Amino acid sequence: MVWKKRHVDIAGLTEDVIEFGPKAALSEKGLRLLIKEAEEIASRLQARGISIQPYDIPFTYHVWQSSDGNNVPYRRLAVKEFVNAVSLEKRVNCTTVEGFRELIPELNAERLRKTPINAHGTTLGTLVRDYRISDLVIDLVDNDGEFSKIRRVGLAPHDFATVPQNYLTDKKGKPTDNARRMTGLLIAKVAELNGVQDYLSPSGFALVAPHLTALSFKTLPINIWETTTGSLLHHAYSDSPYHAVRDWAEHHHPELLSQIAYRTFLHTVR
Repeated sequence: MVWKKRHVDIAGLTEDVIEFGPKAALSEKGLRLLIKEAEEIASRLQARGISIQPYDIPFTYHVWQSSDGNNVPYRRLAVKEFVNAVSLEKRVNCTTVEGFRELIPELNAERLRKTPINAHGTTLGTLVRDYRISDLVIDLVDNDGEFSKIRRVGLAPHDFATVPQNYLTDKKGKPTDNARRMTGLLIAKVAELNGVQDYLSPSGFALVAPHLTALSFKTLPINIWETTTGSLLHHAYSDSPYHAVRDWAEHHHPELLSQIAYRTFLHTVR
């Protein structure tokens, strides 16, 4: 078999994108571009003062696995445009803690699929098929200097509306260490609200235990993002605060299990 050499009219496609827009230009040709071809078209358009990235040119192979000349993944650039688009719609500053807190409920897979991120009408449905929204946003926060205030506070997958599969329970349905850490955050918050500094001591835990109720799990925020642990309690512990707290102690503070005060007061955690 003799393979025909691939030929793409880069100059012609560049003009078509200017005239018709990237989606119409590529749809009419029925082409799927290689990443280098999309980068060349984007580079030519940028030289003419047009703000565009290779991911704005549809039907491009491997764009989400590729990076720009500064080694920044295109998916990170696209997610930043997405976050900026949503923040503009919500009229908040996404680089501040206060603004980002308002955005978090909107940063979900459905939004990522449907929200046009720029003037080209680019949406990110192909991105969300391969990457989890929480991973994408956390990657942006961890690596983009504009989000340094968010990074200093800290952002985790459980702060999003939907946690990743196997984040709270493993493949066998057993609670994960992520679940136990969230329980620990709740216990620390309850201790703080009740003025108990030594809550990891038998006497300190005796003061905290009566407040570790299902209502606390469901309504008490554990961090600045107003994350609650009701979903954790339901999915990982069948709505049992007792099992959640005992699991946390067994894995993170087993010394408490041998204390009679712990055994005495754990029965109140129901």
